[in-house]
Amino acid sequence: MNRIDELFIKSGGYIEIDKDGNRWTYSQECDPDTFAELIIRECIDISHTNGDNLDYIEKHFWSE
Repeated sequence: MNRIDELFIKSGGYIEIDKDGNRWTYSQECDPDTFAELIIRECIDISHTNGDNLDYIEKHFWSE
């Protein structure tokens, strides 16, 4: 699971992967404002510790 998925779940979303490997996301309970805030806060934290390294930010969110 990548970091975006983790933040989606933390903001109330749900991700299910069935026995065939199909990925389903459910967002009725996801708060989009919370989801955006979590992503922005994490980007700010990363830039404070690693500078404006966009490659690092990309790897941080999409590495599994």
